[in-house]
Amino acid sequence: MDGNEQEILSLRVSRVLEHIGVTKSMIKRRRSTWLVQEKLDTVRTAMIGYTCISYYLGSQSEGTTTLKMRSDRDMVIVNEDSPAILDRRDWIPGKSCLLIVKHPRSPPQHCNLQRIRSDVPQGSTEIQKPTDFIDSSGRILVSNAEKDDEIRLRSLPGDCYTRQGPSRSLTKDVDIVEAYRCAKLPSECRFIFQRPRPGHWPTPALLEQARNLGIFIVPQGYPYSDCPNSEWRFSTSLTERRLMFSLTIVQIKVYVLLKMIRISFFKPLFGDRLSTFHFKTALLFTIESYPPGVWHERNILNCVCYCLQTLYRWTKIGYVPHFTISNVNLLVGKIHTHELKKLLEALEMVMSDYEYLKAIVMDDFGKLYIEYRKPSDQRYLLCESKRDRIIQITFECIVEHLYAVRSVLTFFITMLCTHPDVETALIDLCPRMTVLQWYMKQGDYERQAGSTLYELLCGTYATIHSAHPGMSEEAIPSNHIRSSYVESEGSDLLSGRLKYAAMLYTTGQYEEAANKLKKCEELTQLNFVYVCDCKKGNVLVTNTFNEDILPTYDFELLKSFIALDVIFCRFEIGCTPGILVFEMYRTSAEDLSQRHPQHDQWMDMAVIQPRMFLYYLQFLTYMQLNRPKEKYRAAKNLFDGVTSLHNILYQQGMYAHVETGLNLLGHCYELENLADKAWECYATSFNTVPRNNAAKWHMMRLLHSQIRP
Repeated sequence: MDGNEQEILSLRVSRVLEHIGVTKSMIKRRRSTWLVQEKLDTVRTAMIGYTCISYYLGSQSEGTTTLKMRSDRDMVIVNEDSPAILDRRDWIPGKSCLLIVKHPRSPPQHCNLQRIRSDVPQGSTEIQKPTDFIDSSGRILVSNAEKDDEIRLRSLPGDCYTRQGPSRSLTKDVDIVEAYRCAKLPSECRFIFQRPRPGHWPTPALLEQARNLGIFIVPQGYPYSDCPNSEWRFSTSLTERRLMFSLTIVQIKVYVLLKMIRISFFKPLFGDRLSTFHFKTALLFTIESYPPGVWHERNILNCVCYCLQTLYRWTKIGYVPHFTISNVNLLVGKIHTHELKKLLEALEMVMSDYEYLKAIVMDDFGKLYIEYRKPSDQRYLLCESKRDRIIQITFECIVEHLYAVRSVLTFFITMLCTHPDVETALIDLCPRMTVLQWYMKQGDYERQAGSTLYELLCGTYATIHSAHPGMSEEAIPSNHIRSSYVESEGSDLLSGRLKYAAMLYTTGQYEEAANKLKKCEELTQLNFVYVCDCKKGNVLVTNTFNEDILPTYDFELLKSFIALDVIFCRFEIGCTPGILVFEMYRTSAEDLSQRHPQHDQWMDMAVIQPRMFLYYLQFLTYMQLNRPKEKYRAAKNLFDGVTSLHNILYQQGMYAHVETGLNLLGHCYELENLADKAWECYATSFNTVPRNNAAKWHMMRLLHSQIRP
């Protein structure tokens, strides 16, 4: 194949990769999503007094995945109260330090961890955990299985505990590693800074940044060790992520294509034993070795071959080096000696002919590769397909962020409701909000994580105060409370505004409530997305919303396109209108067994789809104002909305709290003395969601009202 033809094929491959979302903008969006997610998880632990830091590593946070690659989330959790140290001189008073212990027989990249006392820099003499053990020198060492029993005890019905390498997970899509962090680099982890290299990459500035990132100590022993449970492995994941963040878009495209090649042609032969990490290592060494001039769009296929040739050379000698750690063979425990010939043959097959590109099924790569051979005027379907994929990636990122936000919010509100009285709850809430205010003054990712949570909690704080007027001298909420409501309006399109309107209604300020609801109704005419995290997968959008949001990266701006559920907890009952209070008591003793103890905590709150709540609150407000025309219009809107949600539930499997909407519609019929229609709504609600549904209380109420003297 001559050079011109190869350039044409490389450009075609580049267009296909852009088509499936490997673009600068989508990589930036993915990275931003997961870096904010890190801060959200860290904020969550900080607000309950822990000093754990969360990291999301691997393909998701690097932005090197695609829609159909279905990359797992790799999460590392580090307890800052237990730092790993290389020397007793690094000991920190008051911390439960762990001393890294190496001996002449220690396997490469592995060590032991010795417990050190928190009052003096001496080895601990007391066993702290049942898994601790004493070595031949009398040192108390930490087992890498120390967390296994704790994680199993945390598991809940429906969880699936799996242990793979250093990760211990309860769900199939998240690999969680509970690690220790060492701020200084062991000698073998300084390999990247000491070995000879051409010098163009990594740059001196990049190496200086990597030098200060430290390492993780992860719970995984050497595969051929006599005592694998006593050993811990060094991980330079933060350095590797920093290196990946420095790559150009062409190098990222090469890496994504390498991953697709691995899954398509190597995974059927070797499973995950020949992992993405082997191909990433080949990429990094190739970028370091080859001049920058080769990494351009017209040379993508050659660059892929260079990486495969690097892996081929290593396979011939049976040794794949680690990019950042010395004396490590990445084939150990992965690919056996007798399999090397098969690996060489597979590499030769892929490198010999570009026809393999047509056989890549993932993300329709092969089909798109063929389609892009057509003249540009025949590609109109491709444009629409590309747009749909970009939209889907955008939604994945936005929704992932919102799931995390609402999960943290539900967690805190649940904690709040464990207090015996509202005064204690508010005393507990205020310092947590102060923590969030501190995060809002930090970097971009901390600010994004802190601001959304703060604004949502402002609505809860204001409503709790308003629901308990005895706590202040004024029956009507003060300017301070009103300002908290105004701050909560920035959390999303509707939920903060609707809670404000609910307060106005329950405190008898009907005209103000009507005006606020009118403004909310005007906002529903905009193009927005509704996200519900109670049962994942509930994302409803308007047809033209996608166009508005695609170019937007600032999450503060994104929030104005997003509508979240409206939530009331039990301390907010005084400002919870109508029969919504019953939703907080939806669970009977019999229903309790059908709830997930963690994921279904929201069932102890009143949670309602914002549009349905808007129409219900309008109905109640206009009834008080004696404005029948507007009241009946609100009732019709509620009926149409609930009918639509009911259809969506059966046609698309999206939940969206349809049973609560039916209950509210039934109450509207009750208020109009239409008992038969009310019963029909409650019965439909109960049949739709037979468990954990307040409809049963409404049916009993209705029966009682009909048979009483």
